[in-house]
Amino acid sequence: MISELKYLRFSHIFKNFLILAPILGSQGLESEFNYFLFINGLISFSLLTLSCYLINDYTDKKTDKKNVLKKKKYLALSKKKVFLILSLLIFLFIIHGLYFSILNNIFLFCYFLNFILYNFYLKKFKIIDLLMLNNFYMIRILYGAKLFVIDITFGFLIFFYFLFLGLSTAKRLIQVSSNKLKKNNVISPYYIGDKIILKKNILFSFFTTLIILVLFILNIRNIISLEDKIFLPSFLNFTETLILFSFYAIWIMRCYYLISKNRIKIDIYKYYIEDKFSYLLLLIFLLIFFS
Repeated sequence: MISELKYLRFSHIFKNFLILAPILGSQGLESEFNYFLFINGLISFSLLTLSCYLINDYTDKKTDKKNVLKKKKYLALSKKKVFLILSLLIFLFIIHGLYFSILNNIFLFCYFLNFILYNFYLKKFKIIDLLMLNNFYMIRILYGAKLFVIDITFGFLIFFYFLFLGLSTAKRLIQVSSNKLKKNNVISPYYIGDKIILKKNILFSFFTTLIILVLFILNIRNIISLEDKIFLPSFLNFTETLILFSFYAIWIMRCYYLISKNRIKIDIYKYYIEDKFSYLLLLIFLLIFFS
């Protein structure tokens, strides 16, 4: 059983740190942080996502063999072993969730429902698959907001919605380019002929996030008398906000350049988890912020 655990996507747990986004967005880095709540919330969500990834890998193992991005990593486990591991994950999820009262967070079940709809029914349909894929990341943010009892604004959600819509579209574009997919392929509803529209969608999504940040910097929420209901609550001063915008603009423009030029040959999220330039930008910003 232990050796079979290598097939679980433990590296993807990194995505679950997105549950921290509401804290950083609404209260800032100086707010009191409940580490105990965060760790237990992260464990419950990670057990759920590991279960979903396992189901996905099992149902997609035939197509993954043909996918150049996954053919060396496809699930090579029998149905019996998958069932045993999945049973263990679900058991731990229920026990942990009940003991630490995490199961009252409705977004755990929203994530699972979204997964079922996406994995078994909707991922074969253009556009709809992107919206469902995007939901996985937005649900992480909403889960974190409920976990830490934080009211997040509409603008905050819209920013991340378009950011992850762009990245989700990039995921499909990389898949199409790497596999040189033709029409009616078994891997994706998209093919080479869709590359232009996919690139346009990425550009539109990324540009929209920049517009939202500009509106935030200009404090438009007061001008249009919407107070704090639309845009992000401010915990940075004007100079810090401009620096943050500059760093984000550099990062997002580089991201689009690499994607559009087909420089990224692996999963988009895996690439940025390992991207040294992104960490360098983050380190410089933190040094400026805490100086």
